Amino acid sequence: GFLSTGLSKVQGRVLELEGLKKNGEVFPIELVLSSFSIEGALHFTGTIRDITERRRAEKERELIRAQLNQAQKMEAVGRLASGIAHDFNNILTAVRGNAELLMEDLDRKDPVYSRLDEIIQSVVHASKLTRQLLLFGRIHPLEAVELDINSVINEMIVMLKRLLGEDIEVATELKEGLWRVTADEGNIEQVVLNLSVNARDAMPEGGRLLIRTENIELGEESCKGIPESRPGRFVLLTVSDTGVGMDKEILNRIFEPFFSTKEKEKGIGIGLSVVYGIVKKHGGSITVESGPGRGTTFRVYLPVSTAEAWEGKTTGPDELMHAS
Repeated sequence: GFLSTGLSKVQGRVLELEGLKKNGEVFPIELVLSSFSIEGALHFTGTIRDITERRRAEKERELIRAQLNQAQKMEAVGRLASGIAHDFNNILTAVRGNAELLMEDLDRKDPVYSRLDEIIQSVVHASKLTRQLLLFGRIHPLEAVELDINSVINEMIVMLKRLLGEDIEVATELKEGLWRVTADEGNIEQVVLNLSVNARDAMPEGGRLLIRTENIELGEESCKGIPESRPGRFVLLTVSDTGVGMDKEILNRIFEPFFSTKEKEKGIGIGLSVVYGIVKKHGGSITVESGPGRGTTFRVYLPVSTAEAWEGKTTGPDELMHAS
């Protein structure tokens, strides 16, 4: 009955501080201070609690919340882009149809004929943009087949070297016995091409582009650091460069359509959003890691086809054990 009858004016204060372990490691602690008086005498109590796990859980919740917000934003932007693309494509179809009808009534030597032909060519170029927007919105139909990503990359190497120029070294590290994925070959080529072109633009003074493939198995913990991912077996395609890199503000918007840090005449900012749309359409995930002066690394996770994942048609037991 001593505390219940004599205790009065209880006050509390919570402080978050840093503690120091014997090994020199700094860790977060919570200090709860309370003051109270017993029959006029002021007393203090303090409780110290290690809150390392609580801090870690809070960071994980913040990361998950940020990933969810980003996914919802990209989904909304994708639907908007697809709607615009459909409407724009209908307009282009009408323009091209009328131009072709007019051309049928004209002689090829007529000056108006060449003008109409220029209109049609412009429509064709604009149609390519609408197809890219549809890819971003994941509406364009897939022609999915069981695919060896290594074969796709090997067939593109010569073209990529010519496209990127002599100042950029193109290197590959392709995993032998790579699992197959169910994918649209043209879409995968578009992913490799767009990521390579983005890397080229980030290396105006030259540099090195590395394209890497490997088998990887994701668990629950691994998925926490990969937006919109899930546990399972994947082929990991990594495209990294030694370019100028990007800051956090740019990284947060990197996959938005029409967002670009380039001058207007050098691009419209659709390439990486197309990559995002293709990857999501294939049920995969994509991450980007960069920093000013540190280059950029894109990682594309493509789910392994069911036959490859569970029957091991191209991968032996030893490789399955060491997939990482």
